[in-house]
Amino acid sequence: MSKRGIESRDLLKLRLIGDVDVSPDGHQVVAVVQEVNEKENTYKRTLHLWRQGDELRPFTSGENDTHPRFSPDGSWIGFISKRSGQPQLWRIPVHGGEAQQVTRIEGGISDFAVSPDGRRIAVLASLDAKGVQAEKSEKEKEKELEEDLYRKFTKDVKVIEHLYHKLDGEGFYRDRAPQVVVVNADGSEPRQLTELPYRYEGLAWSPDGREIYTAVNREPDFDQHPDRKHVWAIPVDGGGPRRLSPLEFWAANPNPSPDGTRIAFMANDSRELGYDTTKLYVVDRDGQGLQCLTADLDRTMGNAVVTDMVGPARGDLQWTPDGRALYLLSSASGFTEVLRVDAESGRAEVAAGSGRAVHSFRLDAAGRVLAYAGATLEGPGELYLVEDGREERLSTLNDAFFREVAVSVPVRFEARAEGGPPVECWAVAPLPGGRPMEPGRKAPAILEIHGGPMAMYSPAYFFEFQLLAAQGWGVVFTNPRGSQGYGEAFCKAIRDRWGEKDAADVMAGLDEAIRRFDWIDPERLGVTGGSYGGYMTNWIVGHTDRFKAAVSGRSVAEWRTMIGTSDFGWTEVERAGGVYPWGRDDEWYRQQSPITYAENVSTPLLIEHQEGDLRCPINQGEAFFTAVKATGKAPVRFVRYPDEFHGMSRTGKPWHRVHRLDEIVRWLGRYLEGREEKAPEQGEQRAEAAS
Repeated sequence: MSKRGIESRDLLKLRLIGDVDVSPDGHQVVAVVQEVNEKENTYKRTLHLWRQGDELRPFTSGENDTHPRFSPDGSWIGFISKRSGQPQLWRIPVHGGEAQQVTRIEGGISDFAVSPDGRRIAVLASLDAKGVQAEKSEKEKEKELEEDLYRKFTKDVKVIEHLYHKLDGEGFYRDRAPQVVVVNADGSEPRQLTELPYRYEGLAWSPDGREIYTAVNREPDFDQHPDRKHVWAIPVDGGGPRRLSPLEFWAANPNPSPDGTRIAFMANDSRELGYDTTKLYVVDRDGQGLQCLTADLDRTMGNAVVTDMVGPARGDLQWTPDGRALYLLSSASGFTEVLRVDAESGRAEVAAGSGRAVHSFRLDAAGRVLAYAGATLEGPGELYLVEDGREERLSTLNDAFFREVAVSVPVRFEARAEGGPPVECWAVAPLPGGRPMEPGRKAPAILEIHGGPMAMYSPAYFFEFQLLAAQGWGVVFTNPRGSQGYGEAFCKAIRDRWGEKDAADVMAGLDEAIRRFDWIDPERLGVTGGSYGGYMTNWIVGHTDRFKAAVSGRSVAEWRTMIGTSDFGWTEVERAGGVYPWGRDDEWYRQQSPITYAENVSTPLLIEHQEGDLRCPINQGEAFFTAVKATGKAPVRFVRYPDEFHGMSRTGKPWHRVHRLDEIVRWLGRYLEGREEKAPEQGEQRAEAAS
């Protein structure tokens, strides 16, 4: 049976694997499975359980069950769910039964960790100045507001006193912040261990249960530096907290060794603004003896892959039970793999996920069984088990879908701009209607540019690329200088200036693709990207008329306004040499802003932006649209998505994501092939959603 080409609404059919955990004995694996609820325009996330000798099966029935973790004795699974209306900790027996609510804290929780003896649980609770309060139902809150009309009609007012007062994807911080709270295993006797205004991230117990390790900036300048976090030890039963990592670090994922003598964590040097590689460190429990285990390993730790198929997952680091090695995610050359690093020498080897884009993994208590979730070239991700060097696939979430739908597998090649290093590139061949193109035919090609820029494309499955290929167009994508995964010097090359070395690299990748692949029509080229990729799209169409169509997503257009409106845009001042944009010397801002060159834009341009974007605020899209429209040299269209953050293309409302893809296809089709496709009527969309 011949396969068909992928369609935009197929986005609603794919299921994704998220966070995973392995039972202490290694005989069971729990994983989050995410699917789309079309009628509610939401995502449903449930826990699925694999048992040795069986297959992966649904285990919970909640609408939003995430972050599963086995108890130390393996008898129950804890998870975070909004079943009560707020995100709280729940637990369910491994051998079946009803889930029971553990925490009942007003504001909810975002993370939890069970103590080694299983008797206590640390949670990150969203608290205000009142501290721990009992959870209230929506009806209780509404009743309180009816009795206080002033509060009822002014509760939406935002009063801001902090420089760092919002975060994209989370919103305005208002009066709450994540704090460390310890409860008994049944949720009773909550004790708050930390205080506002600091915001804590991550939780790990010391093996003796006396301390909890977390990441936070508690320094006097915390409000100036959201780009700094330090590892702190928080005593559980009295005593003062201790900082364990250097002040200049942006640290995360603290985890103590099994004997409790050392704490491992990942960190960047905040002075490098994210352009250095994330490294793995260990420090003694007293804060002495800091050692970088990956100093000689020129690859970044953590998941740097950019994709539009994102499951709800994390990638925490873990020690082996003997304390001799650490496992963590690491990204290089387009793939994220599970790395095993010797805790003394720093010698590293890939332990699992080679040639895949892994986004979550866990070890069993003996360090013998490893489960991970990862994407391949042909699909957005499945669940795998590695034991004694043998790998087994545990899930078949999307097999039926891909038996019906064709995939165009990316082909790798390299390019080199004049005077530059080799740059890794890929080309996705056209697959019109799911069938290969006829030999000798030419097709349009779309140059895709990733966000970041300190991230990387992977040849692993990318829905948007496959959708463009199904239209009969090719896709070229590259990891230019500024990308992670190719060493620190490669990433730092554009730290102070965008649009120069990076632009040369992406254009060199396109030129090399045209030379290599005879199906590319060099007269019908498009360019697109989001975030930094949107910046680069704006920049390119302001400097060349080579492209017949462009799509700029959630972009940067004008640096002077970005500094004061982005969630922590003022940190970009360091890239401008420490000069603020409201002084007399604004040359860097003018030269680096695509809007400066808007009068040169003659390429038909689609601008899509999210109205709730706090990273690249909507005024960036508004300004560039106005500048191009007022100049009048090119057709320009501005599409705004309400109630969406910066990451809408990956995790936004499902139907908004479909709409965005349809807009892109129609725009490129119009200016690359002369198509005139009408947008679906609202009534048609409602009928399809209900069918």
